[in-house]
Amino acid sequence: MDKIKLLHIVREYKFFVPVSANFNCIPYYDNTYIYYKYKDVSEEILKFKKVSTIKYSYSPEELLNYISAEHFDAVFFHCIRIQDWKLISKIPKGVIIIWWTWGYELYVKYGMLKPFIPINLYKKYTTEYFQFCKRATPIIKRVAIWAGRYIKSIYFLIYKENALKNIDYICPVTNKEYAILSNNPLLSHVKKFYKPQSIITSEIKYMQAGHILIGNSATPTNNHLDIIIALNKLDLHGRRCIMPLSYGDDNYKAYLKNTLAAVTDLNITYLDSFMPKKEYDELFSNISHAIFGVIRQQAVGNIRMCIARGIKIFLYKDSILYQELKSIGYKIYSIEDDLSQKELETVLTPEEIEYNSSLLQRRGDYNNSKAIQSASELSSRKFSKHS
Repeated sequence: MDKIKLLHIVREYKFFVPVSANFNCIPYYDNTYIYYKYKDVSEEILKFKKVSTIKYSYSPEELLNYISAEHFDAVFFHCIRIQDWKLISKIPKGVIIIWWTWGYELYVKYGMLKPFIPINLYKKYTTEYFQFCKRATPIIKRVAIWAGRYIKSIYFLIYKENALKNIDYICPVTNKEYAILSNNPLLSHVKKFYKPQSIITSEIKYMQAGHILIGNSATPTNNHLDIIIALNKLDLHGRRCIMPLSYGDDNYKAYLKNTLAAVTDLNITYLDSFMPKKEYDELFSNISHAIFGVIRQQAVGNIRMCIARGIKIFLYKDSILYQELKSIGYKIYSIEDDLSQKELETVLTPEEIEYNSSLLQRRGDYNNSKAIQSASELSSRKFSKHS
C-alpha cells in the first residue's frame, strides 16, 4: 500500500493528543499536523507549544500555499466550520478532503444559514437561560449581532456549494448523523471514512451506588438545569454529583452555578479545571451512574469511558446518542422513563457490565479494521481523484 501524505488541520489540544497518537500508529499515513485559527487564541496556542512537530497557520491563503507546496494527498479537517467553506472551495481538485464531524458544527444556526441537522437542543429550564441572556442584552446590541451574522452568512453562502461538493469523505461519530448528511444533495457523493481509535479498557470494580456524573462541559447543550431539577425530586442520601465544567462557556458556567445555588441543596462538586490523569481516574473509579443531557452528538469519549467502567448511563430518548447506542445494543437508560430513586440506588449487574464492555471492545476492533480499509482506499484513490 502506498503511503498517504495526510495533512491534519487541528483545532483543540485536548482532541489533538489522542487522535494524533492513533493516526501515528498507522504505518500507511505520513502525518503532518497544523494548528489553524482565524484569530489569536493565546491559551490554546500555549498548549500546542508543548508539541515540537506542530505547525501553525493563521490565514486561508497561507494554508492553501502550504497544501500546494507540500503536495499532500489528503487533508483531514478536524471539524469544519462555515468559515472554512472558502478555504475548502479553493483546495486543488486533486487533493482528497475528509471531514471529521465533531458535532456542534452540524447543529448550529448562523444568520440565514440553517443547521445541517435541525433539532431542538435544549430542554425547558435550559431554554430559560437563553431567555435570561436575551433580557440581559440591550435591544440595540441584539440587533447589531443579528445583522452582523446575517450579512456574514450571505458571504459564507457564496462558497457553500463548491465547498461541500469538494468534500470526498465524512468521518462521522454516529451512523445516524452520516445517514442525514449523505441525504443532503450537496453531500450525497461523500463516502464514509473510518479513523483509527484507541480501545478503552478499564479495571471494573463491582460497587454499590456511588457518585453521579452529570454532563461533560460548561455548555448549555448539556441541559444541566433540567437534570438537576429532576434529581432534586429524589433523595440521593448525600451522594456527590460530579459536574465537569473545565471548558465551554464561562458566562453559562457562572449562570449555572448561581442558579443551582438558589434552587438545590444537592452535594455538587464542580470540576473547573482539567485534573491530572491519576487524580481523574481515582475520582472516576467512585462513579456508578452518569447522566448526559445532550440531545446532539456530544460527550462520546466520556460515554465510552463510562461503558468501559461499568457505569449506568442515562440519556434523553430524543438524543442522537441514545438512539445510536440503543440501536447498537448497549444497555443504557432514558432520563424520561428511568431516572428514578430505584434506578439510582441500583448499579449494573456483572452480566450487564460484561455485555456492555464486550460490545464496546468488538465495536472498537471493527472500527479499526475499517480504518485500515479507509487507508487502503485513500491510497488507491490518491492518483485518480477527478481523473
